[in-house]
Amino acid sequence: MVRRWLMDHPKFYNNPLYVVGDSYSGIIVPIVVKEISDGNRNEHVPPMNLKGYVLGNPVTDSEKDENSRVLFSYLNTLISDELYQSTKRNCEGDYINVDLNNSLCVSDLELYNEILESSCAMPSLKSARSKWYANDLSNKDSVNLLLSFPQLHRPWCRHYDYIFTYIWANDKTVQDALHIQEGSIKEWSSRKSYLSPIHGVIMGGNIQGAGHTAPQYKPEECHAMISRWFAYYPL
Repeated sequence: MVRRWLMDHPKFYNNPLYVVGDSYSGIIVPIVVKEISDGNRNEHVPPMNLKGYVLGNPVTDSEKDENSRVLFSYLNTLISDELYQSTKRNCEGDYINVDLNNSLCVSDLELYNEILESSCAMPSLKSARSKWYANDLSNKDSVNLLLSFPQLHRPWCRHYDYIFTYIWANDKTVQDALHIQEGSIKEWSSRKSYLSPIHGVIMGGNIQGAGHTAPQYKPEECHAMISRWFAYYPL
């Protein structure tokens, strides 16, 4: 698709190309970059001036990533030693495939959620299948719940953005404006530290105070960081 676009816009042939993504793009971006790199090596036309790629808080292995959150929170002093040790003991180190009959584990994880999302309504574990993090925000119940409020009270909760994105992306007028081929997508759903390989060198940066998708929380700081990276300045 990118090669076809370049063929239609040849003035961009020599522009440096960076492939950028965060979160679930940690799975997709490396595949895309390898395809571009292999295409250049095999002399596909037009050649693409690939310079590097950027990954923000990338997913690498969903289960391992999700299961490391409690430890990560503890190491960053977001939860107490007491809660960490209790959760680790009661859940036996498995925070993903939770037995809902294990009341001690469920109680610890609900307290964990309350601490990290204290100002936002979090789904109860009992209504969230066996996934304690309950991060499937594309379901109809979430959308209907959000739209039922004429004016949402502050603070704004981060998962509202994902719900509105779901509504926006599934709107037919939006899909028509983006020239999405009808029938190609049944229903769009959101999948929910930066590593920047460039010329064989891996550079890392951290945006203090940002959440998982850092540009959503700290756009100015992220813009400054990526601008320095493009200019070959130290991060």
